[in-house]
Amino acid sequence: MNKLPTLNALNYLLEKYFWLVATLMVLIDTFNGFFVKALKVSLPISIIAKLTLVLFAISYLSRIRCKKIIYIFIVSFLFIAPVFIRSIIAVNSHFLLEIDVALKYISYILFLLLFHELSIKTVDFEKRVNRLLVFSFCVICINVLLGYLGVGYPTYASTGDGFKGFFVAGNELSILFVVLSIYLMNDIITNKGNILFLIFWGFTVFVALSIGTKSSLIFLIFSGVYIATSEIYKKYGVVYFLSYFSLLIVFVVLAYSQFNFNHLLSISTIARAYEKFNSLNLYEFLFSGRLTWVRQFYNLASPDFSVLNLFIGIGYAEVGNLLEGKFLIESDLVDFFNIFGIGALLFSIAMNVFFILYPMFSKNNKYTRPIFIANFVVLLSACLAGHAWSSGMLLICLSALNGLVFINLRKNRMVSHIKKSSK
Repeated sequence: MNKLPTLNALNYLLEKYFWLVATLMVLIDTFNGFFVKALKVSLPISIIAKLTLVLFAISYLSRIRCKKIIYIFIVSFLFIAPVFIRSIIAVNSHFLLEIDVALKYISYILFLLLFHELSIKTVDFEKRVNRLLVFSFCVICINVLLGYLGVGYPTYASTGDGFKGFFVAGNELSILFVVLSIYLMNDIITNKGNILFLIFWGFTVFVALSIGTKSSLIFLIFSGVYIATSEIYKKYGVVYFLSYFSLLIVFVVLAYSQFNFNHLLSISTIARAYEKFNSLNLYEFLFSGRLTWVRQFYNLASPDFSVLNLFIGIGYAEVGNLLEGKFLIESDLVDFFNIFGIGALLFSIAMNVFFILYPMFSKNNKYTRPIFIANFVVLLSACLAGHAWSSGMLLICLSALNGLVFINLRKNRMVSHIKKSSK
């Protein structure tokens, strides 16, 4: 007679399932996009996969840390209550869309709490996260580069520029690719050396150019320079750092004076960015014209804006009425305020800033630099390009990366346990 699996065995199998699906999630998103865009078949495989991960996270935290489930309820109230209140006051034609955004961000917080626990309790946590992030990076690169063979879809359907493979959202793909690249660039320069770092950095810039969004290109160049300069300062001290920085400035000046940059304008991503830079001031260039929509929106919304709107937002429907159908400004700071009000916006900023500042105080953790720069880039993307805090593609990889900042807690507990045992 077959025995039923014990509770520990079942928990072990469920945890294995979680890591497997989490690792394959970007690939599942690829299949989802293929069914939707190529076959015109709406199979919610990505939603089902993420739902099982959410259920596992809730189940796991309920058994291990009930207090964290209370945190989730508080966050859920902060994001969902404004949507329900506005729906009670007036008809909300965008109710499901707003709830979808809320659930994505709540899922991000849920996975953060889960990975915090797993980082403490899972012995090979670093290995599993590394596998997840590297595999996700490879899936994205294959998707994008297959575009040169005519496979997949353009990032910008109206112009045919860029390649995004079978992914649905080009902007979400961009920020996810940047976050994964930051993690791998840091790993390579730390463990493999400077030459391989430069080769890999050049490869990521090429893939960013292939995706075709200027945000991914700018963030990757910025991240690569930061990682390289900070590594030189860390290894060789201030004299070498200043020498390197001086040579970098000289190289940029010489390249600018000698190189014919007209060749670069044949690349659609650079040409589009150059055209916008020439036609707009610096702020407009960085925000890609979003400031115009923000000014127009708040000029129209200000006369009827109330204290209640400050706390529950005005909703997508009202934004669409004011801007003649455009309900998304595509800056997470503005969009979160419009949907959820000031409380949820401040919470989102605080969470992002926490993972920028916390690594600075986490000593002897080799992941502090990629976590710092990745979250800094996510905050910039939330301000400038949107689709960062509400990205269903990004939430698992970013929360897994952020979980690495807590690995010292497990090591400290092990040391404490050994000391107690020796007494």
